[in-house]
Amino acid sequence: MIFLSGRVRACENAQDKLHEQDPASFPRTGRNAYCFGVDDQLLLARSFDSDDPAAIVYHSHPDGGVEFSAADRRGAMSDGRPLYESLAYLVIGCDENGVTGAALYAFADGDYRRVARIDAPAGG
Repeated sequence: MIFLSGRVRACENAQDKLHEQDPASFPRTGRNAYCFGVDDQLLLARSFDSDDPAAIVYHSHPDGGVEFSAADRRGAMSDGRPLYESLAYLVIGCDENGVTGAALYAFADGDYRRVARIDAPAGG
């Protein structure tokens, strides 16, 4: 996550642990899903009451796409409302050659909308 100050924290993706413990309930792995570990989730929630709140959650899409997926929306929302309305999401596309691009999404007009996109230069 990226905080308002610009500080960056790499978070644990607990998805593989959840999948290993209960594959029926958590069929997706860390390759195609993410779930914050408990410590990171607590830090995120508590940050909003601090002088340096989390501003952006970032994650990669290993198959190159930078769209905010249906799974991304489900993870960011509850009952059609954002879990954290001020939090933006940065999706970084990558493939076997590296980063393919990135897009930033923020909640507006009832959904997450792309507010910025950067494509990797042609040829790497």
